[in-house]
Amino acid sequence: MSAAAQLIDYPTTTTAGFQAQPRTALAAFGTESARAFACDVLHAAGVAHVVPSGGAHGTVDVIVTDWPPRGDDIGAHIDALRRDTNGARRDTPVIMLTARESRADLDAARRAGVDAYVVKPVSPAMLKRRLAKILTNAPGR
Repeated sequence: MSAAAQLIDYPTTTTAGFQAQPRTALAAFGTESARAFACDVLHAAGVAHVVPSGGAHGTVDVIVTDWPPRGDDIGAHIDALRRDTNGARRDTPVIMLTARESRADLDAARRAGVDAYVVKPVSPAMLKRRLAKILTNAPGR
């Protein structure tokens, strides 16, 4: 794959009711530097509020994460993040920002319910397009 960020389209599993541009994103990353990078890119892409995983917050519009640490099960990781959104939306869209680009990893993420898989590096403009596509293409819109 090239050094440019790769966008992998998956059928969207979200439902209606999301804003065209998300106002709040849950950022769940294994390291502080990765979370800080994601927050910077999300803010530059137009997301108004970025909250950390595990923090007290209301419902979020989108979850942005990286591959689970220490080889943890990706399905359990995604389920836990969706529960972290106060259980209100088990269908909250998930974007995975990662350096992992193998076909096996992409397939595992898709099976786990990841809506978009973005291989780093990523630009704010690219992430903004991805956010808009996920939220606009949600069933029922």
